Formats: sequence, structure tokens, C-alpha cells
Amino acid sequence: MRAQWQIKQVDYSKKVVREQLGMLASMHPDCARHEIIFAKIDELSKYQSSDKQLIQFIYIMWALIEHRNRPYLRPSQFRHLIDTGLALLKVNHIKPKNSSTSVLYNELYTVVSQIQLKEGQNWEAACSLN
Repeated sequence: MRAQWQIKQVDYSKKVVREQLGMLASMHPDCARHEIIFAKIDELSKYQSSDKQLIQFIYIMWALIEHRNRPYLRPSQFRHLIDTGLALLKVNHIKPKNSSTSVLYNELYTVVSQIQLKEGQNWEAACSLN
């Protein structure tokens, strides 16, 4: 089955999310960036459309990147984001190796490994997401 997300759509959606985050942060200056991101992830989890799931995946990546830069997640939250991200890739038929959008697995694995290395989990980082 063909991947539902196409690389041009992914790139465009990343740009849109980046702009949305900037706008939301300026509208809610007292709110921590990760709170805004989690609110969007929660809001988007109510939808089953592929397009909304792509946006949710991108927000999950932003949450992980924020955590990498300024740790704030509990281990259970960290694992939940990873599991949700992987589930979104699977339900949208993104194959880990044989699609143009398989780069999304690499992006997820990379940020998770960076977080684990920063936390001193060298072995976990080497065997990322297992």
C-alpha cells in the first residue's frame, strides 16, 4: 500500500507548524512552549484524518526537540510520545525503509538518540527505540 503522506506535504506541514508555534507563542507569552505543543497534540489526537495525524506527528517531534533542548518530560511522557509517533507512522503506511517519507523514522530515531545520549543512556541511544 502506498504511503498516504508525501514528502512535499510533510515539508509544507513542517513549515505550517513552525509558523503556528511562533504565532501561538506570541499570543500566549505566559505559556511555556511545551504547554502549547502538548495542547496541540491533545487537540489533534481527536482526529483520524491522515492530514491531522501528520500535523500531530510534527508536533510530537517538536515536543521531543523541546525536551532535548530543555528537559521537562517524565519518562512515561517521553515513552508515550515515541510510541504515539511510531503508531502514527504505521497507521499512515509509512514504511521504515521503502518510501520517500521513511526519513520521518530517521528524524524520530535521531532526536530520541540525542535525548538518551544527553541523559547518559549511551546503550539505549545506540539501540534507539527498541
